[in-house]
Amino acid sequence: MDEKGHDISLSPAECQEILGTHTVGRLGWAAAAGPTIQPVAYVVRDDQILFRTAPTTLLSSLAEGTQVCFQIDDLDESTLTGWSVLVRGTSRRFDGSADVELPTPWAPGDRHLVIVIEPHEYTGRVVSGDWPTLGSERAQSV
Repeated sequence: MDEKGHDISLSPAECQEILGTHTVGRLGWAAAAGPTIQPVAYVVRDDQILFRTAPTTLLSSLAEGTQVCFQIDDLDESTLTGWSVLVRGTSRRFDGSADVELPTPWAPGDRHLVIVIEPHEYTGRVVSGDWPTLGSERAQSV
């Protein structure tokens, strides 16, 4: 990025802090049918990410232990600014050993299966571009 914009890496601690202030993210994994991404409502408890699903959904396959990635972000296309946090980890069935307030799923129905993501790596970044320059180049190319 040139001197008019920025691309700043976030520390793992900053990523964890941001994760704790949001409630919806995207979960990615290599499903049987191929790469898959699904939105989930989540909570963070003791550096773990928890979400609910039904035992008959595609997400329920993650109860058996799967390598996953989890992302949250905030992007503003009009100003070319935003941030992104990515977590890599392993999913498994939550054993319920701790009392935790679980998120309310967006999808209707009985969603009593709780999946937890054990993070292994946190990465993130904040990005902004030189909006007037990039915006005018974009306008000329349309």
